[in-house]
Amino acid sequence: MVRASQQQTRSQSTAAVWRLRYRQAVKLAGVVVVLSFAYGVGSSSYFRIREVQVIAPNSQLSQQALAKIKVPGQASTLFYPVEKLARAVAGCPGIKRVEVGRDLPSRVVVRVWPREPVAAVKCGEDFALVDEEGVCVSRARRAPAHLIQIYGLLQRPIAAGQRLQTDSMHLLNQCLAGLKDEELSRGLIIDFSQQYAIQLCTGGGVQGKVGTADNLQRKVMMFVGILRELQRRGQQPAYIDVRIMSRPVWKLRRES
Repeated sequence: MVRASQQQTRSQSTAAVWRLRYRQAVKLAGVVVVLSFAYGVGSSSYFRIREVQVIAPNSQLSQQALAKIKVPGQASTLFYPVEKLARAVAGCPGIKRVEVGRDLPSRVVVRVWPREPVAAVKCGEDFALVDEEGVCVSRARRAPAHLIQIYGLLQRPIAAGQRLQTDSMHLLNQCLAGLKDEELSRGLIIDFSQQYAIQLCTGGGVQGKVGTADNLQRKVMMFVGILRELQRRGQQPAYIDVRIMSRPVWKLRRES
């Protein structure tokens, strides 16, 4: 009796195992069928990429992005790795940020945001227009009137897409942080040509004697503060000397 009971138990266990395996096999087969169907639908011509739409603030940036986009002829909007497009477009010098999305069934949408130049850095015969991260957005024969002009900062020329060297970027950042005056920044010239005699010149012709790069941000802030205070009083300085921060001096222009 005991032996018969043990055999019956083993038979029941074996049957249970086979039932479990059968159910698992059925589920797996169902998953395979569903995935195969999904793959077939996704790979069909209905979901083929027929259009890549670029949304950009201007046509020039749009053309830069489109020039970088290469999509295979049979690519599917469901399965094509759109991050490839994002990486390609991000390589454009004038583009700071990229987002790529799928607009089913047949369109991919690429949104781009531009790099905005904050300074025109003299570079050989022309200017490198650089953004706040020190990336050269483009080159220009003339410095745009609304940008700060920087001279004597570059050790070597840079091409579009390249970055300023770390020490050059540090100096530029200090100047930008010290200015914080959009009106004064227009046409402002900063000259680093002489290491111990850094100079400023506003669009209105006011000279700024800065001296060395020590405490550069604070010196620029002091220059701006003194200039604005004198202008508030109705006075127009010829120059402001902040080389000795504890004893700034200035000279007023003679009235004509």
